[in-house]
Parts: sequence; C-alpha cells; structure tokens
Amino acid sequence: MLNREVDLATAEQVVETYAEVVDLYHAAHLASLRTGDKARLTLQRIGRVYGWNERPAASISDDDAAAMLQDIAVRRGKKTMANQTK
Repeated sequence: MLNREVDLATAEQVVETYAEVVDLYHAAHLASLRTGDKARLTLQRIGRVYGWNERPAASISDDDAAAMLQDIAVRRGKKTMANQTK
C-alpha cells in the first residue's frame, strides 16, 4: 500500500523492474523510517549482487529469494544479514 506522498502518476505506472520496486518502496515506506536509507541500500546491493535490478519484479520467484537468503546465510557467512532481508 503506497503512502499519499507518492505521486499518483508514479503509482499508476506499471512497475517493471526490481530496481523500480525498490525505489517506490523507499518513497512509500522507507523514507519515513530512521533506518530507511540503510534498508534501501541493502535492497539495492541485493539487486546488484544477484542481477535482479533489470529483471521484471514479477519474475523473481520465491525460490530465487530463498536461494539469495541461503547464499547470504551460508556461503557468505552472514546469518544476521539474511535475517534482516526476510
């Protein structure tokens, strides 16, 4: 659900990529949080590392997200980071 601050014209556009979803989520929700910018940077980093930025958001499956969390938790040894991205 988008906040009223988000321009209606923006909300009516079809969001196609992961990067666009991250930007809209930041504008609608994260911008008002104290740690919102940090969360946005984390989401942007995930998009870069896993090649999701240019992918259609609808094409990222639950299995893709689970694989990403598994990679962060096990291979990269950052269980805390995996918990923060759930």
